Amino acid sequence: MKNDGKGRSIKRAAIILAACIAADCEWNHTRAQGPIPAPPARSGNILDVSAHPILKTMQPSRITLDFDNQPARQAASLFSAASPVPVEIVRTAIDLDQQLATLHLRDALFLDGLLQFRHQTHTLIRQATPTMISLGYAGPDDGVPLWCVAGPFAVTYQGMSRMIAFRGASRGGGPPLSRATMVFDFLAEPHLTINRAMETIKFETLEDEKGQAIAVQPASRGGAGRQLNVEVTLPENPGRRIPLMKGTVPVTLMVTEPVESPDPMQQHVQVIKGMTVTVKPLVQQETSPTFRRFSVNYYRGDYPAEKWKEMTDALPNARLKFRAINPTSGSTIGTFAPSPRPVPEGDNLLVNYTVSVPPGAGTPAGLTIDVPVELQHIDVPFEFRDLILP
Repeated sequence: MKNDGKGRSIKRAAIILAACIAADCEWNHTRAQGPIPAPPARSGNILDVSAHPILKTMQPSRITLDFDNQPARQAASLFSAASPVPVEIVRTAIDLDQQLATLHLRDALFLDGLLQFRHQTHTLIRQATPTMISLGYAGPDDGVPLWCVAGPFAVTYQGMSRMIAFRGASRGGGPPLSRATMVFDFLAEPHLTINRAMETIKFETLEDEKGQAIAVQPASRGGAGRQLNVEVTLPENPGRRIPLMKGTVPVTLMVTEPVESPDPMQQHVQVIKGMTVTVKPLVQQETSPTFRRFSVNYYRGDYPAEKWKEMTDALPNARLKFRAINPTSGSTIGTFAPSPRPVPEGDNLLVNYTVSVPPGAGTPAGLTIDVPVELQHIDVPFEFRDLILP
């Protein structure tokens, strides 16, 4: 066959396309001609938690919403209006006016509805706070995860990738082994204050359809957020699927009480649950007009001594919210996580913060600190069925 210029151009385009896929390039969806159909509707696995000692007492949020083939931009507005927390798409490579979304939710659990919406708009949950949920671009290789909702919590399963097989020569030989990595994520309703989550997973059932156990290695945190990578060793002759993967994710929930500082420029002292909380004045940093510093000192006082050590791990994770006078540009006052991590000294814990006050954010006029006063340990259950082995 004659290889003319047109043939060479097609071949060159195919090579470039293959290289782009191999390099995990981001696709530009904005050139799509006409509307992009909504993906097939999906719902997560909803667990019955009526017998769970803690989850049965919690009241998860719910959402009702009904629309067909709405552009993602309009769908985001509709979802946000029905959501207990505003939702926005902040960064995406798709054309929000071309990508269509369809949702039919009737008194659905909020997290199931949110994850359905994330599936419809092909986005990832970038940030979830009590005041905003931000969705961002999901790349072409970011598959749609499976999810399991248990009350106000959800566990997602991204999938499994197999690693190169190796032989156990260092252990005296033996048959070849192969390992795989499973990727999980965790989500809680934004109004809940989490101290620790997704640091490990406890598996109750994990075997292939032949009844062969899949051995679990120590888990490791992923690159960002709450993602957890779990390495497993597959059987010598593994099956093709996992009929049931069942387990729990240990979560530490913080029960909080507010400390209200009416004037961040002045010291404020308040006692809660026997603990003395001293909020030091907000101080301008000499090196930058945008950044300021302040600190909070926690003194155990009459707080139970047997709970103090564990509580000092949670106190630096207290949520802070500034109120401002005359904000003009939509900017907000932000607080950076304490760094380095504070270390308690006896009955005292001093936590130092850096505060960002960009132009237009207004003058700090009040500060609320949701101080953890009790920790609640919850084993959040999950179940996934008929998972494909790589």
